[in-house]
Amino acid sequence: MSSLLLLNSFAVAANNSFFSKNKEFISIGSEPGMVVSKPFPKRRFGLFSPSFSEEEKQTHRRTWEIFEKALQETIGQEKIDWIQKRYQSHANFKALRLSGSPLLPEHIEMFSAGIAQVRKKDIFYVKEMTRAQIAAEIERKQVLPLIGAYTEPETVLGTPTTMSAHFLHDTFDIDKQKQILFSDAAKISFEAWADRMAKVTVNKELIKGQLLPVRGTDGQIDYYKVHCKIDKGQGLVAYALKPAASDSTLRPLLVFRPTQFSLSGQGAIPAFLNNCQPRIGMFGWLGAQAEFQALMKDPDFKQIDLIGYSLGGVHAQRFLAEHHQHVRHVRFYADPSLEAGVTEKFAEEINRMPRRKEPLHIQIFQVEGDPCPHAGEKHLGWGITHPDVIIQLFHITVSNHKEWDRTYLHAFRPFDSRGVEYSVKVHDKPDELSLLLNNPKRSEEAAYYSYLHSKWSPVVSAFFTALEKLLYFFSWVTGLPILR
Repeated sequence: MSSLLLLNSFAVAANNSFFSKNKEFISIGSEPGMVVSKPFPKRRFGLFSPSFSEEEKQTHRRTWEIFEKALQETIGQEKIDWIQKRYQSHANFKALRLSGSPLLPEHIEMFSAGIAQVRKKDIFYVKEMTRAQIAAEIERKQVLPLIGAYTEPETVLGTPTTMSAHFLHDTFDIDKQKQILFSDAAKISFEAWADRMAKVTVNKELIKGQLLPVRGTDGQIDYYKVHCKIDKGQGLVAYALKPAASDSTLRPLLVFRPTQFSLSGQGAIPAFLNNCQPRIGMFGWLGAQAEFQALMKDPDFKQIDLIGYSLGGVHAQRFLAEHHQHVRHVRFYADPSLEAGVTEKFAEEINRMPRRKEPLHIQIFQVEGDPCPHAGEKHLGWGITHPDVIIQLFHITVSNHKEWDRTYLHAFRPFDSRGVEYSVKVHDKPDELSLLLNNPKRSEEAAYYSYLHSKWSPVVSAFFTALEKLLYFFSWVTGLPILR
């Protein structure tokens, strides 16, 4: 039996076990190539550990060996070692095999999630490959389907799925979510992909060199490669993505990460502190400025796109204010505004520029009932009259938004949702934008949120600073690495 067929048998047995009422393990059958799921024996040793005879343990070792050999012949030993190291906090696969412990469906699920994290080094056998070649190689390397629980990608949130993962970094949890999030990449529009990336996927800590599937401008499958991660430990995290294929239709993309609502997220507390500053996001921006300047010297990043959501949108605004000559298209989602002086200076600089060879397209997405866009003074894009700068403000109203919690409105993904009725009004006239992007003149509600931010930010900042010190002390005492 071929290794692919054998692995498919392991996958079928694992998925059957996940939906069984009994706790089961995976074992080779009585005939060559047969893989079955079996219930754990009722006899037990101690309180929790199943008791197996030496003959049963030998069968378990043989099951592990056959499974690993099939993986070696399909994905290679290097990828196996990478997966085992990445999920070592969940299971020591070598120790399990040597001790005769059974192969569990959860173990196969981990390998499925790890294999789905396709890196350039996993498939590139030549320096350049076309989209079709990349797609064929990825398909060849995806030797295990998605194992275990499945949820629709548009329902996946930016936070961890388990309580423990909110406090302790869980690479398997984020990889499994990424596997689901990219499972329909060939079917959704780029607008839906970008909406999902900015609000959810970027929180899953992309891997350097990872290949990310996306629909290209011609509607065909295309790929980004994670070029680098920018993180100086001051709350700003961004990923630089570049087209992976030689015939790609994509432009390089810079994705800015939003605030983290779990302590296990890298730089979670510094990100919160960025929100509490009078000049929102400035702490993180100043720390990363040199990194962005170096990136802009890379010839592959001369003309790029930006996306940013919430705090990530603020950081994207600060990037645009300094590097607008390199930007072609930017999408801001539910983000606060900058200081009036920064926005006004940017408008003056843009309006004085000569005609651009390629237009700059700025899109701002705001949801009715979301308080976040009311923070700050003036959003970048205010006051611009340059003929080669296209500015669009999308005001989105969910049909029953008054019944929604405001945090859900803030995280709502209009282009990546099904079954939710909403309307969109596009504002693109200079006189409309001059009012709607100017928070002090926009509404009394904007002035109220500005007041709340100025009053409570010092208190919240002091709380998170104290919490950070307390958690570092707790980690020192217990050895649990909560903050990263």
